[in-house]
Amino acid sequence: MEAIAKGTEIVCVHEGFKSLAKEVKREIAAGKVAVFAREGREMEDAVAALALEGFSVVRRAVSPRCLMHYGFNAEEGVPEAVRAAVGVGGAAEMELSKAFASTRNMRTFLFPTDLSALCALKRGAEFSTESQLLSLRSEDCVTLLDASLLQGAKGVKSGMGYLAARITEVLDGAFCRLLEQGESPSEAFALLREVSAGLKGITADNAACKIIAQTLLLERKVREKSLFTAKSATTLAFLAARAENGGDPYEYLFPAAYALLSLYRTYLPRTPFELCVPPDRVRTLSLLREKCKLDASRELLRENALYAPDHMRRRRLAEEYGEDFAEQICEEVFPLTELCRAYRRTDGKVPALSANRLLALLSLTGEEISEYALIKHIKLTGLLEPLIGVA
Repeated sequence: MEAIAKGTEIVCVHEGFKSLAKEVKREIAAGKVAVFAREGREMEDAVAALALEGFSVVRRAVSPRCLMHYGFNAEEGVPEAVRAAVGVGGAAEMELSKAFASTRNMRTFLFPTDLSALCALKRGAEFSTESQLLSLRSEDCVTLLDASLLQGAKGVKSGMGYLAARITEVLDGAFCRLLEQGESPSEAFALLREVSAGLKGITADNAACKIIAQTLLLERKVREKSLFTAKSATTLAFLAARAENGGDPYEYLFPAAYALLSLYRTYLPRTPFELCVPPDRVRTLSLLREKCKLDASRELLRENALYAPDHMRRRRLAEEYGEDFAEQICEEVFPLTELCRAYRRTDGKVPALSANRLLALLSLTGEEISEYALIKHIKLTGLLEPLIGVA
């Protein structure tokens, strides 16, 4: 067992659903549990294993669409006597279990069965409603990893997307803390180099093993070192899913991370930010409504001081550290091209998202994201404004 934060554990298991039931038994002994899974074999196996350990099970069928149409009704039909939430399956099952448990202040047991569910390792749960993007926080989780279930081809593209997105968000988090609190990015840079070193030589054949190992390393170190992570790639992926009429946002994570890292790599070292025209926020907010169906009224009410810290300080720090950040995503450090090649050659569905649409969404991401990530800084230079009308 590997504890990575207070109340948050990763347990490596080898007996599938039997191990899941034993872990629940070890923690809460007896009572009712709510199982979040898709109807089918995985639901039946989880219920059977828990029943053998003496638990009474409340079934909660999950649709992948809940990620894009979340409503605060997860507790409907679930008795108050339920003592724990159990999530089995992919990303939707993991996120909904965490969200449900956070409203009841109860223990959560997460059992990923494919690599799209690596979000089980993250404290937060991400959703979209009809009018906004949501981030809910869950602390009291046990994640059980069975390598025999995770090392096949299922969900590899989503797993690569999750890891690339988290790498991007560590980078953006370091930039955010640098500009807002003067915190050195050195620890974040050291972690990015360590994770990136483990991705060298990645291919379609070994991608699953490398993704699991490096994601575990990254999430453990993020918690140990209390590193801040901005939700930049996740926000872009959710906006892409909304723009494509509610697809699975986890299928867009790799294109989102690739677009952000490519943008940072290209423009950070040599963009004369002081010469850029400021952005047209009114137009951007209008496009958030038109293209992503998001309510922009809360953005209009945001105080300018909170939206954009002191311009001259931002400019000085960006100029001083811009090349340092660019160096962390150069090809020698982060094998972006190699990762992209392995992604293309891996079996699985690739979302239909045009390059024009993705580029247009970059500027909208800079508007929607709450943290002061690199994408927000570039947004505020006006550099992306010519892109927002191309889709």
